Amino acid sequence: MPTLSDQLVRRKTTVHCLLTLGLSAAFCLCAATRAWAQEARAALGGRLTDPQGAAVPNAIVVLISKDTGVTRETQTNDVHAKATGFFR
Repeated sequence: MPTLSDQLVRRKTTVHCLLTLGLSAAFCLCAATRAWAQEARAALGGRLTDPQGAAVPNAIVVLISKDTGVTRETQTNDVHAKATGFFR
């Protein structure tokens, strides 16, 4: 029959193992969440001007990926001729 001292050691070991397992699981979940937060696209923005430096409002801007051939179309605004968008 185990002594009281043996039972306490066994209980401490069990608690220690459970805490280690719980902390390891929490770390893995947090690490996985960070990995999912990464984007597979890029943001692009800029100002479109003519040769004299004046803004070009309402211009159509087409982005084409050389790797995939995917196109993304956006339009400059009518105030500062800025275009922004996401591109994969």
